[in-house]
Amino acid sequence: MSQNISVNRTSMEIIHEILKLKGRKKTDIMYRAALTYPQTIRFLELLKTKGLISVKQDAKGDDVFEATEKGRQLLEHLSAVIGALSLPDDPVLIPARAPRSLESFHFIGSGQTKQGRLAPVSERHDEALAEDFAR
Repeated sequence: MSQNISVNRTSMEIIHEILKLKGRKKTDIMYRAALTYPQTIRFLELLKTKGLISVKQDAKGDDVFEATEKGRQLLEHLSAVIGALSLPDDPVLIPARAPRSLESFHFIGSGQTKQGRLAPVSERHDEALAEDFAR
């Protein structure tokens, strides 16, 4: 019996991503950890409150975030756990793909009209999708 594991990241995975980034500004953390601005603020505040990151000023006076010793220890533990659970060839950990069939696209064929010898863009798109699914 195979069941799928969610592909959404947990808070622990996000914390792991943030702690891996060394000496980064808030915006850089946001982009590299693929977070929204409010999420970034929430996670950085949590990590500061727990003593897992520290904030320093760079030469320009901008805030730079870096893992503390406690944060580096947590990073090691999280890396070990994530590494132990990473089995990319395990079918249980691979998310199920939606069935790929031409019929699963409800918009296919919706724009078919007769316009002389040139097919409208939607028909050419339909033909390209049909060729792709035939492979």
